[in-house]
Amino acid sequence: MEIGNDDGGVSASPTNDQDPTGHSFTYNLQHAVWSGSLPIILTLAEESLCASPPRSVHRLIPRHSYLHVALREEVLGLSEHAPLCPRERILAEEPPSDNERDGASSVEIGSKAVSEAGAGSVVDRDEMNEATFPLCWFEDEVSGTPLRWHLFIGVLYDLMTCKSKRLKRTSSARALQSALPWRIKVHFTSYHDDLLPLDTSAIQPNSNQQKKVTVKGTDELLGRMFRNSLKASLFMQFGSSKVPLSINKNSHEQLWASILDNNHVMYHEVNKNLQRGLMSPLVSQVDSSSRPMRAKSDSVVAPQLVPVRLLLNEEPARQRPVKHERIVETKSVTEILSLPDDHMEAPPFITLGDVLVEWLPGYFAINTTTKFAEAVSSGELKRSDVLIQGIELTNKMLQTALIDLWRGLCHPDQYLYIVAATQT
Repeated sequence: MEIGNDDGGVSASPTNDQDPTGHSFTYNLQHAVWSGSLPIILTLAEESLCASPPRSVHRLIPRHSYLHVALREEVLGLSEHAPLCPRERILAEEPPSDNERDGASSVEIGSKAVSEAGAGSVVDRDEMNEATFPLCWFEDEVSGTPLRWHLFIGVLYDLMTCKSKRLKRTSSARALQSALPWRIKVHFTSYHDDLLPLDTSAIQPNSNQQKKVTVKGTDELLGRMFRNSLKASLFMQFGSSKVPLSINKNSHEQLWASILDNNHVMYHEVNKNLQRGLMSPLVSQVDSSSRPMRAKSDSVVAPQLVPVRLLLNEEPARQRPVKHERIVETKSVTEILSLPDDHMEAPPFITLGDVLVEWLPGYFAINTTTKFAEAVSSGELKRSDVLIQGIELTNKMLQTALIDLWRGLCHPDQYLYIVAATQT
């Protein structure tokens, strides 16, 4: 048995965990998730319009990117129609590496969309990177909710979807739509107070003068935010700062460039080493005590915890490390034979349902017969909508090992994002 093999997954045998191409099941699932995109319609907010309003921009943007990254060229094009657009920003502290430079400019350029927006001809890479990036923020057009720029695009859309479902059950106003394409407005004025600021203090706290920022500088600001989130999740996994601090600069740059490029292969080259050591219950062998066995080659610093981030309603994010297996008492043969035929025990691994029972106790509970978690059924009095990577929660998912969900559905910063909306 091999753990953390070069194909990026945990395999007990080729028939269990590998397809004919040689890639692991986990790798293929991650690759499919990275291919996920959302169709959007981007329009310029009314208060930012000039005399000749531009046409809306239609784009397909990756779930694992950020709005300021995926829509950088569209923002530049629409900003030409906003005469009051502030263009004060900040410059990156250190020059980007060649990898970051390539990554910052290699996201597919929507030349047709920008041309429709009135930006003129498509600029080359150097011109794009050095262009002054305007201060802007994004809004969900249907609900009027300001979109948090530091969250992944897919997480933002899941938040809007859950919010729409919740409001449909409580509001007599017109039904909110969560259907695609997703309609987004971009604002160049009146930066919303509910959003994290994008200002000089983020990178230059001691600077007395605010400098303009380029597209490249904006990418670096977002990149630093991403790296901080990644370091926090790695600290949760390993319980120390040794692993996050051991990642070299080139690896950090490669991870960020993979997001700029939406390139899972590039990301996997680094990520396969970050996810080593955790054994999936679905592909592992078990010993007589029904506990997953670990290979003797397991690293001493193998992660023992899963970083989970819950986004519930309008509340601040909850995040914590979660154990992926429970202590199971070893029984003798006599004790096992004395158990009734219908006796059920909790699985040796922590499930998604276990996490939701702890975090949302009014909405999920353990079934005393099956020992698995179930959604509490109370009509319309207590309901919850839960999404992970845009996938609606099912009872089967509640019974799935948390480690399996994390391996296949975590975001590039290593967090498993659970988006939920509740109604009481």
